[in-house]
Amino acid sequence: GRWPELMGQDSLDCGFDPCDSRMMHFGDEEGEPNVLFNPGRLRMPGWAFVEIAKIRQEILQLRRKEGQVDLRRHTGLKARLNRQLTVQNVPFLSVDEESPLQYFAPIPCRIRDLVPLSFYLSHDTFALP
Repeated sequence: GRWPELMGQDSLDCGFDPCDSRMMHFGDEEGEPNVLFNPGRLRMPGWAFVEIAKIRQEILQLRRKEGQVDLRRHTGLKARLNRQLTVQNVPFLSVDEESPLQYFAPIPCRIRDLVPLSFYLSHDTFALP
């Protein structure tokens, strides 16, 4: 269909926080509620954003049905989890001479590396195709 074709061509900037699934939240280590934590941004192919959601849904259904997920019995799911892709950290505001540019290099990974992270769409939804 049209949607998978468009999503396969575009990349999305997704907010994530590997330690806290609340995404944007207030309060720092000292408990100051006026400090807004902004999670990182990860640029990924649009198809990967959708695929991660579909895989999570399938894992939840399998766990509900079977109690656990045995990838030896679900070779199709295992293959989907092992699919390779490239993602990239994206600066939240701007890059200047003080920015550690090595943190923004493309990162090869697999879908399975991204499934545990909590993502949300982090750019202007009017920019979607």
